[in-house]
Amino acid sequence: MKIFHIVWGLEVGGIETMLVNIANGQAHLGHIVSVVVINDKECHQIANSFDSAVKIIRLHRCPGSKSPWPIARLNLLLWHHKPDIIHFHALNMPRLVAKRFRRHSITTLHTICHPEDLRYVSQSSHIAAISREVADDLRRRSGASATVVLNGINSANIMLRDTGRPLGSPLRIVQVGRLNHKVKGQDLMIECMALLAKRGINAELDFIGDGPSREALCGLAARLGVTDKVHLLGAMTQEEIFSRLRDYDLLVQPSRIEGFGLTVAEAMAAQLPVAVSGLNALTEVIDNGACGYIFKSNDAASAAECIADISLVGIDAKKVCAARERAAQLYSIDATISGYLSLYSQILSK
Repeated sequence: MKIFHIVWGLEVGGIETMLVNIANGQAHLGHIVSVVVINDKECHQIANSFDSAVKIIRLHRCPGSKSPWPIARLNLLLWHHKPDIIHFHALNMPRLVAKRFRRHSITTLHTICHPEDLRYVSQSSHIAAISREVADDLRRRSGASATVVLNGINSANIMLRDTGRPLGSPLRIVQVGRLNHKVKGQDLMIECMALLAKRGINAELDFIGDGPSREALCGLAARLGVTDKVHLLGAMTQEEIFSRLRDYDLLVQPSRIEGFGLTVAEAMAAQLPVAVSGLNALTEVIDNGACGYIFKSNDAASAAECIADISLVGIDAKKVCAARERAAQLYSIDATISGYLSLYSQILSK
């Protein structure tokens, strides 16, 4: 099968991580896989993570440009290569290509749909959602249906934390994701660290990732007097993250907006305890608290209370074991790849 994946850019984020995993997996199964990158926005670490069998085609469009040439080139590419399946990775993408190309296409909705993108729903022939919450949200707000294909992880590559290891002093906390505090809530975690310090709880926080909020987060840490407790480690490869998760005591995901929570599933697979904000997409991943801890969304004080309780009481080993088992059963990259290939076959058969 000849598969074309189309993305706006190759920055560090959940979309790109999932794309690398499924594109490589599809190529390993013998499919001819290409990734078309529309905008000139690329992280070399992400680009270098693709298998050599995956062809990357860059259109080098300047973000926000009104020039028709990159879009014309995209359509020429599709006409020339004649892919069996076109896999879009944003709702506002199908409108860029001629209608004849959309018939055998699928659009993955990677997060809660932005209000501005709802007008594009009808232009997607088939929609996939990365979680039940994303599919339910789309149906509530647009009436459109989506097939759920859960994001998967390469759990075999994740180093395991020793479940018998006691919590450290300082308590080592990690948050993994793009530094965009309006979405991922990293500012809440910095406020949380200041609250924990006032309570006399010895804790340190590492942010793994990069993004537009880096400077603002550094400034906030300085204003709250916790620069010695908050460390911005920058972007890392998936392999580097998978080897480091076992060194921490707790992963905290304080997102304000979330479609799935891939890094939470990765931590669960690593036997690293997790605490998440009460967004439906995140509580879905941890089975409504059976596999992790929940604090109030957009509430630094609630996050601090949750972490303080964990530091005082200790980790519930049953939650960690249940989390590892849930990640293995539900969030396998092989299941994700199989799910998409099955959808492709259904689309081609119509």
